[in-house]
Amino acid sequence: MKYVAEQGFFPTGAGTETEGQKKSVMAPECGQLIIEILKEDLTAPRKQRHAAQRIVERLRRGKGCTGSCRTVAGYVADAGKRIVPRGGFAEMCWAPATAQVYFGHGEALDATGATVKLLVLVVGLPYSNARYCRPLYGRTAECLTLGFHTIYDHVGFVPSVQVFGNATSAGRRIGDRIRESEVFTRFRIRHGFEAGYCNLYSGK
Repeated sequence: MKYVAEQGFFPTGAGTETEGQKKSVMAPECGQLIIEILKEDLTAPRKQRHAAQRIVERLRRGKGCTGSCRTVAGYVADAGKRIVPRGGFAEMCWAPATAQVYFGHGEALDATGATVKLLVLVVGLPYSNARYCRPLYGRTAECLTLGFHTIYDHVGFVPSVQVFGNATSAGRRIGDRIRESEVFTRFRIRHGFEAGYCNLYSGK
């Protein structure tokens, strides 16, 4: 019964922040610092980005904020979802008479019945969803042009734009420039098509 007449059960000033009192890690200024750190990390090398412990240390040192690593880690995870760019997808649109060109691998039986490994020149026409293959014994520029001749004769036309993947016999990247082989350049000019390149270091 001694508590019946009591008017308040909290110390005077409870619930208010006194001068010099440490701020909660979720205080606006602490949250803003976390956002700034995460934005800095977007352009920093992966190994130099902040772990939760480092963020806690910066909060305590710079803003006088409190909070455990677990609390900060949860806040960082939520904030990261808002500021880190999300991966996106775009539909690839290919114009008519545009071809994708790359080399694959295959096996075949020779005249003696033995299994031999072959390179396969693949010319795809994404617009019409067609694909043509020509097995070759090598990936030199001469082999490449021979394969093209066979495929062109079969389809009845030469694609006006041809994008090369791992066909290093057509062109190689040297520094920031692409250098085509002389044989292929002559072949391309003769047939009047434009060449594009990607992934030139693959399949050497």
